[in-house]
Amino acid sequence: MPIDYALDEENRILRLTTSEPLTIADADAMLARQVADGVWGIAILLDARQAALTTEQARVHFVQVQKMASQHGPHGPVAVATRDAENIRTLQAYKFRSQQAGLPMQVFRDPDDAERWLVALRS
Repeated sequence: MPIDYALDEENRILRLTTSEPLTIADADAMLARQVADGVWGIAILLDARQAALTTEQARVHFVQVQKMASQHGPHGPVAVATRDAENIRTLQAYKFRSQQAGLPMQVFRDPDDAERWLVALRS
């Protein structure tokens, strides 16, 4: 499975780690799983240092996130860790759209920084 899924119940953070090959179907299936598991609204730490969606895939995925948010309520905040320059550019555009839609998102180079941001949002 190109997305490792681990729920940190103590901190209320869903930790997702991607690996190759990652497809839009994988990303959309992860959204469905979050709804099915009752964790749609909790914080997500996405470690995309090993694999990420392309710019076009991210655009399509964002539309799916918005559709699901209209059906299931607001998504939890998302912190993404990546070091790849192209992924950072793609995610910055995704972040802008997310924030416009009222979905908190931030991009980091280090997953520890991403986790600190998520924890600080709860404080």
